[in-house]
Amino acid sequence: MRVLSAIAHRLQHKWRSVLSSVAHRFMKAPRVLTIDETLDLIINQHYSVSRNGDGELNLMMGEAIDFQHTDSRLAGIMKEALSAEMDKYISCLPGIFSDNSRFTERAQKYFDSYLSTKRYYYYTFAKAPVYGDAFISRFYMDLRDKSQSKHQVEKLKKIWEGQDVLLLEGKASRLGVNNDLFKGAKSLKRILGPAENAFDKYDVLKAKVQKFAGKDTLILLALGPTATAMAYELAKAGYWAVDIGHIDIEYEWYLMGATSKVAVSGKYTNECDEGKLSGSLPDAALAKYRTEIIAEIL
Repeated sequence: MRVLSAIAHRLQHKWRSVLSSVAHRFMKAPRVLTIDETLDLIINQHYSVSRNGDGELNLMMGEAIDFQHTDSRLAGIMKEALSAEMDKYISCLPGIFSDNSRFTERAQKYFDSYLSTKRYYYYTFAKAPVYGDAFISRFYMDLRDKSQSKHQVEKLKKIWEGQDVLLLEGKASRLGVNNDLFKGAKSLKRILGPAENAFDKYDVLKAKVQKFAGKDTLILLALGPTATAMAYELAKAGYWAVDIGHIDIEYEWYLMGATSKVAVSGKYTNECDEGKLSGSLPDAALAKYRTEIIAEIL
C-alpha cells in the first residue's frame, strides 16, 4: 500500500506540474493591486477584505493545513469569496504571479516551488477582475527592502485610527498585547476563538461577532482560513470586516529587527521552528488584555 500511495503521489505531483506549466503559458494571471492600493481601499472607502494565501488554496483543493483540517463548507465559502464581486469588498491574493523581485531569496524560492504545482488552481479559482494584495499584513519578513516596513506600519495603523474595534483572534494570538499596534484605536474589544480548527466553531463565532458589532464597528479578524470566510460573509451582511491575520507577529519581528521567523514570547507563532507557543508576557500587559475580552469560544 505504501508503494502504491507513493506512486499515486508522484503521478499527482507530475500532473499538477504539467497543469501549472500550461497555466503559466496560456492562462491569464489574476490582477493583483499593490499593498498601498489595497490599503487605500480599506482606509479611504472602508472596504472589507478577505486574504487568501497558500494555506487557503490548499484547503480549497481539499488538503488540510497545519492548523485547520479539511471542511467542504469552508472550502465552498472561500471559493465563493475568492471570485465575489461586491460593493465595498475585495478578496486578496499574494502578488506572486509575475515579478517576485520584492521578496527575499528564500521567499522567492518558496513561491516558485509552490506555484510549480499550484499555479493552475490559483488561475482557475480566481475569477474576479481584480484582487487586493494579501501581503498587507505581511509587510516585513519576506520582503527584500525592509526600509519600507515603517511606511507600511504607519499606513496599517490608519485603518483603525479613531475606530471602535472588535477583534476576533485565536486564544493565544494576543494581537497588540505588549506593543503599541492598536494604540490609535478609539476602543478595542476581543472575542477569542480556537487556536486551531477554528472553523469547527464558525457559526457560533460569527453570531457572537454580530451580537457585539455595530455596522459602524471595524471588525478585525485574525483566525486563519476562518477569518477569510467570515470577512466575506460579514461584508455580505453589511459589516466592515478586515482579515488582518499575521499582522502582530510581523510587527513583533519588525520591532526586534528579526532576520528569520523566530518565536515571539507569549504569543502563538505558527511559522517558526521553535514551537508555536513559548514564554510569557508581562503581568501588566496580560491584565489589560483580559479586560478587553468580552467572549471566549474555545
